[in-house]
Amino acid sequence: MRENKFKIAVSVCAAIIGVAALAASVLIAPYLPRLVAVMNIIVSISVFIFTFAIALEKDYDSGDYECKKCHKRFKPTFWAYFWAMHTPMKRRLKCPHCSEKSFCKRRID
Repeated sequence: MRENKFKIAVSVCAAIIGVAALAASVLIAPYLPRLVAVMNIIVSISVFIFTFAIALEKDYDSGDYECKKCHKRFKPTFWAYFWAMHTPMKRRLKCPHCSEKSFCKRRID
């Protein structure tokens, strides 16, 4: 459990660094020559996408979900997880056991 919290913390830090790099490139862009500014923005966007993907993967791997109706735990597919409406600790998923679609609670391993 402690290892998963560490992975989540590292993922969040990586995402924050990616956002900061993107914001810095946008703020600095007017003061640099156009070519350097464009390259800076491209690199910053690439870093942001990469860190976002890592954070998303770590978040997906950190636990599973408990159905609100039948209380069974399950792991959704990555794309079901990715596209589901969510709050920090719940996602609207379809339970593979009872086929009920509801906001399932996240259970961290």
